[in-house]
Amino acid sequence: MTKNPVFEVDDLIVVLLASPSQNAALTARINGSTRLEKLIYLLVSETRVPEVLTESANYVPYHYGPFSKKVYESIDMLEAAGLVRVRVDGLPEIPDETRQILGSDGAPYAERQFDLTELGLKYFEALKAELPDWALREVADVKQTFGSLPLRQLVRYVYENHPEMTENSVIRDQVLGV
Repeated sequence: MTKNPVFEVDDLIVVLLASPSQNAALTARINGSTRLEKLIYLLVSETRVPEVLTESANYVPYHYGPFSKKVYESIDMLEAAGLVRVRVDGLPEIPDETRQILGSDGAPYAERQFDLTELGLKYFEALKAELPDWALREVADVKQTFGSLPLRQLVRYVYENHPEMTENSVIRDQVLGV
C-alpha cells in the first residue's frame, strides 16, 4: 500500500461496483443512476473514504437530492475506457415506488445498469493493492447496507439524514411524506 494513494471518484465507482453485496447477483453491478449517485454520496458523506480521495465529487442539492456531475462524467470515462459496461434495461412500467420518487406518470422507463467488465475487475485488483483495508471495508459496508434497499428507502434515508441536500428537491414532500 502506498502512503498517499491516488484514489479518484472513478476509482471509488470501480471499488463500489466490485464490492460484495447481500444479493450475489448485484456484486460487480449497480442498478440505476439514482442508486449509484446516492451510494457514492453516502460514501463521501458518512465514511472516512474522503481521506483517500484526491478529488471531490462536488455534490450539490438538486432536483432529486444530492447530485454530482463528476459521478456522471466518471461513469462515461469508465465506459469509454472499457472498465464499466452501461446497459439500459427498458422496463414496461415504472414500479410504484420509483414512479413516486421520480414523479413519473408511469410511462415506459429505462434504467441504466452499471457493471464491471473483465478489464474493470483487473483494475479493481490493482486498486485493492493500493488502498487501505479500512477503505475497502467501508465501501463494502455501504454497499451491503444500502445497495439492495428499495430505491424509495434509500432516497428517504439520504433525505432524512442529509436535509441540506433536499433544498432544491422536487420530490422532497413525497419522499418525506410532508
